[in-house]
Amino acid sequence: MSRVHSHTPFVTFEVAPDATPAPTPDRTITIPSTVGPAIYQLRSIIYSGHMHFAVRLRDDRDVTWIYDGQDNNGVPYRSADETYEQVDPLLHQSSHGTMSAHIYIYALA
Repeated sequence: MSRVHSHTPFVTFEVAPDATPAPTPDRTITIPSTVGPAIYQLRSIIYSGHMHFAVRLRDDRDVTWIYDGQDNNGVPYRSADETYEQVDPLLHQSSHGTMSAHIYIYALA
């Protein structure tokens, strides 16, 4: 039997499209393991609906970006929201237009 000696770099959570009320993700989660606790930070939310998807993601400088293939010629653009320290645009966006949050992606801190 082999043992894991490191943590997975990403953890994802899928939200059922009809979940009510819509869950609010935590900024940081801790997952216990046999090699010690793993701390993950929310880095991206994928929204879906009407045969379309969009993504809000936070880079390693805590700047939030938006990707929506129907906006800005499909080129990601910086969110008009303030930086992560002042307001957390990822946590306050349970929807993107008519689409709802579908997948939360956390990265190992």
